Amino acid sequence: MNHIINVRGTNGSGKTTAVRRIMDHLTYVRDYTTKNGVFTHAYSTPAEELVFFVGKYEGAVTGGVDRVKNVRDVVEACRELSAYGHIVMEGLLISGLQQLTKDVADACIGNAQFHALTLDTPKETCIAQTLNRRALAGNDKPFDPGKSLVPKYRAVELAHAKLRTWGLDARVMPQRDVICTALTLLRVPFNPQAI
Repeated sequence: MNHIINVRGTNGSGKTTAVRRIMDHLTYVRDYTTKNGVFTHAYSTPAEELVFFVGKYEGAVTGGVDRVKNVRDVVEACRELSAYGHIVMEGLLISGLQQLTKDVADACIGNAQFHALTLDTPKETCIAQTLNRRALAGNDKPFDPGKSLVPKYRAVELAHAKLRTWGLDARVMPQRDVICTALTLLRVPFNPQAI
């Protein structure tokens, strides 16, 4: 059975970094656009199983589902992709949207098992990383974490709790454990000491 690995967290929690670290253990195959227009990067495991990464990752600090034009299209895209391989996805939008996440999991029943891996990055670290990212991008607009990041952080926590009540595999863990868990689910050999 294939797996859908949803790396979750708020701004600055390390979602995109975790996904890029997973990519580092795979072989790039090609870019692929689903029938409904969702862009993915297709990779291969050492056992030649396909792994689709939803959304674009090149040319931006962030990537994933947040770069999909219509986030609801992810449901049908995952239904299509889950018949052919594993799926890895991340993004702030899907991290806080409970029903969208459940719809993705439900659409893939029979083809793939869904795993929600939420990063346990402390709120203060998320704020610091978001401020750093904004500075690197030259963004000097006012930023009030209490009005933007903190409510999103809480939404991610609430979404995690809801996923568990729906019976989905929903776990909270450090970034290193997210990467190791994903590689294990994808059946990719790796040295845990090197993660």
